[in-house]
Amino acid sequence: MTRTTARIASSVITVKANRPPPNLTILRKLEKALANDKLSLENKKWITKPYYQALFKLSSQNLASEQFSVSWVRQRYVEQETARRERQAAKKVDVINHFREKRQREKGLRALATPVIRFGEKEVFLPKAVIALLRTPNLSPFQARFHVPLNFSKFDLRDYLYHGYGVKAINITSYVEQQPVQDHVDAPRRWFRPTAKKFMTIDMDSPFVWPEDPKSWAPWGKKEKDEEVERNVDEAREPGQKKGDKKMLKNQALELLRGKVQWEPTRSPLQAHGEYKIRV
Repeated sequence: MTRTTARIASSVITVKANRPPPNLTILRKLEKALANDKLSLENKKWITKPYYQALFKLSSQNLASEQFSVSWVRQRYVEQETARRERQAAKKVDVINHFREKRQREKGLRALATPVIRFGEKEVFLPKAVIALLRTPNLSPFQARFHVPLNFSKFDLRDYLYHGYGVKAINITSYVEQQPVQDHVDAPRRWFRPTAKKFMTIDMDSPFVWPEDPKSWAPWGKKEKDEEVERNVDEAREPGQKKGDKKMLKNQALELLRGKVQWEPTRSPLQAHGEYKIRV
């Protein structure tokens, strides 16, 4: 007896409550009739005739005497149940393979088909929105990321790129990035959250590669721009934290240690900010 046959035989003897084998009640009645020693062989054939017909499609009148035993009935039932379950398993495998092949065919057809691009219905002839193309070396050449206004939708970006530049955006994903809470320079300890930023990433049908950086950014005024930013940041700093204050305080401290100057705290309102003057 194989492992599958033994498992089915065990399920026949110990019936599970959730999924009992078919015709189990008829099998129990047939075993009870065959185990009755008070009945003759002719009576057993007459009583078990509907049971053999229902279970095995056999006529009890044409069976041999050794076939009227509990062991033969159980063995025949196990073999029949094994064949039935194998047919069900093979049918299930055929159905799964059929759906897998169908899915592969549909996937191949979708890959060959041209994607349908859906556009918006809002007509804008003079767009005022500021859209920035971001340099994203970590993305695929078939993808591009834009910084767009918060009220910009996917249809707006798709129409803008197609009608303005002839770029087909097959798929668009967007997300809003919240800015961290910070305090104002002129009003410390008054917290606020800056305006959020919205980004959109598109999938294109043709690749786009960023050009290499130029060797010198002088024609674009990068040096002047950096100096202006540094100057603005330095002006926004508190007294004593500016760019030249550190060197000046160091020189004053050395002169104080060498005895060239005498320390005198100031009595002006600047003392509240921690500023002092040295009397020479």
